Amino acid sequence: MDSRREPIFDELARVVARLLDAPLAFVTIVDDRRSFWKATYGVDDGTRSNTVEESFCQYVIRSRDDLLVDDAATNAVTRDNPSIDGMGVRSWAGAPIMIDRMVVGGFCVVDTVPRMWTAADRDILHAFRDQVEREFEHRRAMQVERSERELDARALADLRAELVPAELPRVPGLDVAGWHHAASDGAEVLGDFYDVFRIDEHRWGIALGDVCGHGVAAARLTALMRYTLRAAATHTPDPAEAVSELDLAVQRDLVDPGRFATLSYLEVDTADTGTIRRTSAGHPPPVARHADGTVSWLTGANASPVGVATRESRYGSETLTFPVGTVLLLYSDGATDARDRNGTPLGADALGTLVRDAPAEDARSFVECVSDGILSHAADDLLDDVALLAIRFGGRSTG
Repeated sequence: MDSRREPIFDELARVVARLLDAPLAFVTIVDDRRSFWKATYGVDDGTRSNTVEESFCQYVIRSRDDLLVDDAATNAVTRDNPSIDGMGVRSWAGAPIMIDRMVVGGFCVVDTVPRMWTAADRDILHAFRDQVEREFEHRRAMQVERSERELDARALADLRAELVPAELPRVPGLDVAGWHHAASDGAEVLGDFYDVFRIDEHRWGIALGDVCGHGVAAARLTALMRYTLRAAATHTPDPAEAVSELDLAVQRDLVDPGRFATLSYLEVDTADTGTIRRTSAGHPPPVARHADGTVSWLTGANASPVGVATRESRYGSETLTFPVGTVLLLYSDGATDARDRNGTPLGADALGTLVRDAPAEDARSFVECVSDGILSHAADDLLDDVALLAIRFGGRSTG
């Protein structure tokens, strides 16, 4: 109760809300008085709790079972709950979070209109609830084994340099620049990464990913993803197939089962550098700044994060063409989740404004301007890693 925000739980809430197209999601811990919001999505005013009487999680704690309510105002269990009017709750789906066979809280998604929850919705909720339970257990284990898991300074520096390269390769016809800023809490090893690599004579792969959590386990999965994606891309022309192979590899991972990651991946052919094929695994949509100064978001070809076995894990790809002068920005959700001292996140609209106003003559200046805006909003105090990768169509890569 009353612990600080942790990006991994906010990320779990965000991804579930996106997958279920719901405006609100919560990870809660409940005692006899309050429902403490360990993570929230869709609540930006700094509120982090409500009373047990206002909480819908009270019902899953009492029953020790799921509760899916299509219309809270007419449901016999929930119709008198004050949050129907106070927070606009109309439909609610929640699953209990259990530690040592005790229900300690709930993982829930909320909609402000009545809706029919499906079996697929329940599967997604369970998959991410299970991940919350694993994260709670992981923290308990880390408290016991912390001293055994620390990396020495040299190994840590080498690992960071490998997963976020200081220089990127030159890609014919493109200008590419990356930027990474570690969370301010002194996390041992990052969970974000980006990569630019040659697939064959003409094709190049460009990826930006976000592994849940930090520390050695997250870094190990980051390395697994990086090398698996490179290998998969060499024997398939479809980026969706490459991400599907990566997804299976992460699910089969026996060293650290249960972890997952989001990924934005695209391939470009240097014979036609204005055309890309892209796919996304639960990752925030890239934003394009066009030559006329307008911006647009690439929201297509998105499915579940890699490592999460759900019915939504069917990856597709889309083909897009951009004229010379367009800049495409890939980013981790630490960018939009960067919060000021009042707890207000930067948000997608403000990021779009930064992209619109950034100089687009070269990728390096562009990404530096966007990163300055993020740091200015957060006053340099970032709760999560932030990774940016800018791709300018037409021009030499500056690294």
